[in-house]
Amino acid sequence: MDNLSSNTLWAKFMETVPPETWGDLNTRIKTALASTSSARPFLSQREKRTIQFDPLPHFIDEEEWSFLVKGIRQRTKLLNLVLKDLYGEQKCLLEGWIDIPELYSLKNYVLASHGSIGLAQPQLHLHHIQVTKQGDRFVVLKDITSTPRQLGHVLEHRLVQNRYLHQAQMKLKLRRLAPWFSNFRNELYKNSPISTESVFGVVLAQGVDHEYHDEQAYLAHYLGLPVVEAQDLVVRDKMLYLKNLHQLQRIHFVLRRVPEKGLDPLEMEDHSLQNIPGMMDVLRQQNVFMDSVPGVGILEKNVLFNTVPKLCQYFLGEDLLLNQAKPELSSFDTEALSPCFSMEGSRSVSFKCQLYVSTFHDDIQVMPGGLAISNDPNLPIVKDIWICGGSQQHYRTLLDYQTDFNSPLSNLSVPSRVADATLWFGRYVERSDTLSRVLREVLVEPLREETIVDHSLFHLDLIQKALEIQPSEDEPSWQESWMRLTGDVQAVGSLHFNLSAVQRNAMMLQDRISVDMLNISQTLTQPFEKGFDIWDGEPALSSTIQRLAAITGLSHDSMTHSDEWNFLIIGRRLERATTTISLLKVLIDVSDQDISFGDNTWELLLRTFDSIMTYRRRYHIGLMPSAIFFMMVQDTTNPRSVAYQVEDMSKICQGMSQQGALWAVEHYQNLQMIMNSLKQLPPLDDLSASELGAVGTQTQGESDKTSLNSSHQGQQQGVIAPEGSHSILISKLDLLQTSLVDFHQELIRTLLHL
Repeated sequence: MDNLSSNTLWAKFMETVPPETWGDLNTRIKTALASTSSARPFLSQREKRTIQFDPLPHFIDEEEWSFLVKGIRQRTKLLNLVLKDLYGEQKCLLEGWIDIPELYSLKNYVLASHGSIGLAQPQLHLHHIQVTKQGDRFVVLKDITSTPRQLGHVLEHRLVQNRYLHQAQMKLKLRRLAPWFSNFRNELYKNSPISTESVFGVVLAQGVDHEYHDEQAYLAHYLGLPVVEAQDLVVRDKMLYLKNLHQLQRIHFVLRRVPEKGLDPLEMEDHSLQNIPGMMDVLRQQNVFMDSVPGVGILEKNVLFNTVPKLCQYFLGEDLLLNQAKPELSSFDTEALSPCFSMEGSRSVSFKCQLYVSTFHDDIQVMPGGLAISNDPNLPIVKDIWICGGSQQHYRTLLDYQTDFNSPLSNLSVPSRVADATLWFGRYVERSDTLSRVLREVLVEPLREETIVDHSLFHLDLIQKALEIQPSEDEPSWQESWMRLTGDVQAVGSLHFNLSAVQRNAMMLQDRISVDMLNISQTLTQPFEKGFDIWDGEPALSSTIQRLAAITGLSHDSMTHSDEWNFLIIGRRLERATTTISLLKVLIDVSDQDISFGDNTWELLLRTFDSIMTYRRRYHIGLMPSAIFFMMVQDTTNPRSVAYQVEDMSKICQGMSQQGALWAVEHYQNLQMIMNSLKQLPPLDDLSASELGAVGTQTQGESDKTSLNSSHQGQQQGVIAPEGSHSILISKLDLLQTSLVDFHQELIRTLLHL
């Protein structure tokens, strides 16, 4: 490290940040970066990253930077001329400067962009270049033009470093990134089809499962733009719209972060999950501005990269200022080395610089910073690039410009995809909670009373039947049934399966739910991934129930009560109502066939829905199915009853319809009809043992009347009830459940067609 003292920039840096403090600095910055997943709820978990951020900056001095900027501007101007020719007159092809067969064999050449005019003409509005040192000069390694990456990481790293290295930045007169980002955002608005205050833009990303989603979301947040996916967008009359719940919202500019091939399946051969039918027509009609029009990716191919020096002479009549990298030179000069801190101490590593360029018309702006990436593939380290010197620059972030409380960020409405995701998030949370509770009760049931040990396997079978979980082909043992219902993630409907679904939907809603909701959801499957002994099941299930309860509570206290919250609540209410009906149907059906199953199953139902204390406070008697049935179905004051769920969903739909959501009117009316059906359900009356014996001699009308009178006393005596003694009630519950399922399907259909 001694040779660094002769370097002016490093000498000044070490005066402010001595090497003996680098270990503490590394810990603080790593901690701050890890906490950004909490500070920004839409960021993926940091442990998923494969790269490591080094706290020490990578310096480029003023003289080298001036030469780099001049060379990058020349190269950007050249690449745009090449693009214009390749998708226009193609003179460089006709005159033999580029190998035509090799060019057209490349997938990155987008035929749909050939001959396009206006905004559809491929142009490098945003790209980045990788440069490194070979010998004593910078050379170009690669042009990345299709979908610029890691721009959000540049922001994240710089903003974190600003907290701990502010004094060093001021002393070295660090050039700030905010002016570049501010200019880039302003140009996006200026180049939109309309120039009014209602201009609306989006960041088109590939979804939460993509490796660069976190940095794309970070960039979108910094620019004040929403992150959307292709399924959120639709083309109408050659204009691009965002599918919101209340209306279609016109989009005027798009930052594309999805593959260019297959963007429009109507005109491109390669199909992608991120496609928007009719997108190319929107571009041709200049009805939307896109920072990376399909076709720019051709510049990344070797057939063009190797020809750049000759093309520079052809288009500009001058030599390249930044030479191409020579593949035969694999070693890098010591001048390219930069100190890197690790837990083993400090060492020098060779880095390549990733520099970002924005181009609008003839204005080419090179970001005064970027990422330094290790040249060693076995050492995945990145650094923040510091360009120092010049006049003193005061600290200013683009976020400071958003200070008008009367003008909040646009697009606070809800895309239909988000509404669908929140609906299923609510359903899977409630489904997981119910299954966790009933499994816990079955597990601890034999511990309460020795005489009911045999009921456990019987109850596991009831659970599978009620929740429509596919049973095993073989006759399973108690432990096999238990493991299938808890830990088998491949078994559709199992607890592990449902908890995984909660996690997936939470990741899709990272910018909609609270930070704690996201963090808790990511811990739900931990006990099931490692597996646990059956005797450890009760604490694992109790912990899962508590975490799910925390998510539910946070959804009320921390989540904005807007449309997406409404759909989360509808999802929970809908799932609770249908699950309750399913369990009741199975219990009533079994009681018809074999009353000897006793009171334990009814008590299991009360314990599952955490209603045992409510029942005891209301009814100072033994367990009576008729009272339990009323409390769990028709009692609107019980938050666990079916009627309560339907009434709450009805209020939500009524509220949204009053706010202008016309589609909610029909759903409100359907829920009102379901509520009326609930009120008309016949009671689950008690039936005496003597009446049971006389059922077979009665007329059909008398039989129907008597079938509604089931005996609690007869159940205790083990009397076998006649088949179908509650068939009318079960059929009505079937119709009620079908109505709720139809309501759900119509709701999903509404969201998909908005």
